[in-house]
Amino acid sequence: MVLLLLALVSVMVLGFAQEWRLELLVARNQVLARQAALLAEGGVYYALGKLVQAQQEGRRAPQAALGEAPAELWRGDGTTRELAVPEGRVLVRVTDESGKINLNQAPEPLLLRLLEVAGVEGDKAQALVDALIDWRDPDDNPRPQGAESDYYARLTPPYPAKNGPLDVVEELFWIKGFDGGRLLGLRDLVTVQKTGRGVNPNAAPLEVLRALGFTAEQALTIVQARQAAPLRNRRELDQLFVGLTTLRLPVPLTFRSSQIFEIVSTGVVDYPRGGAQHTIRAIVRINVTLPRPWEFLLWNDDYRG
Repeated sequence: MVLLLLALVSVMVLGFAQEWRLELLVARNQVLARQAALLAEGGVYYALGKLVQAQQEGRRAPQAALGEAPAELWRGDGTTRELAVPEGRVLVRVTDESGKINLNQAPEPLLLRLLEVAGVEGDKAQALVDALIDWRDPDDNPRPQGAESDYYARLTPPYPAKNGPLDVVEELFWIKGFDGGRLLGLRDLVTVQKTGRGVNPNAAPLEVLRALGFTAEQALTIVQARQAAPLRNRRELDQLFVGLTTLRLPVPLTFRSSQIFEIVSTGVVDYPRGGAQHTIRAIVRINVTLPRPWEFLLWNDDYRG
């Protein structure tokens, strides 16, 4: 009886110990997750400060901001910067939205070329473009491979076609033919923000430059050149390619930074037996002439990329 009692007590103690261990692990993971979230949020506001500083310097010395900006000024060229902090590290990427292709304004040939660069070709690309244009145009007349409200009304759950401009890039999820894989491939290449009608080659990713008509080698040359100093005009761009006939691009180019930026900040907390990370994606407008020099247009917490 004594042995049996001891065995029962031992089982109970081991059960309680296992439960306590699990509770401690859960508590530790919650603390790490919270630390990572705070680091990510801090990265967003640090980037805001850098963008405000860059715009202030640009207003004081426009030429310096364009071609001879100090290295500590952040450019919206998509470069990932790592910030070391005592609790871990923060990875911050800032991208000028003017370097992306606007889903609400891009002409059909440019959209087709973008999808081709992203790995979608032929009839599939045409079907996606038809569906996108049907979604954003004001009428209910479907294109040959597109879709209007009668198509979406048969889905579960049913919904109408937008027949208007996209409000967020993630609205692509609702459009016929687009799925998570294609959206993830396009997310960093497109925008819905009103930054003007031109694309900024100083901020455009390689894929966007190729969609504009540059070859892979030419796009890489542009990226390498702008790392030394941003291109100031079309003449400087053309001078990169000696002997090349000036390209006829599907959209105009702009060489000045816009006021709208995407900030993607990831807080990372390292731990011997596993850590945590948290990512925040924010779209912001910077205007140093206002009392509060920034405005959040979008805040996407726990962003999965």
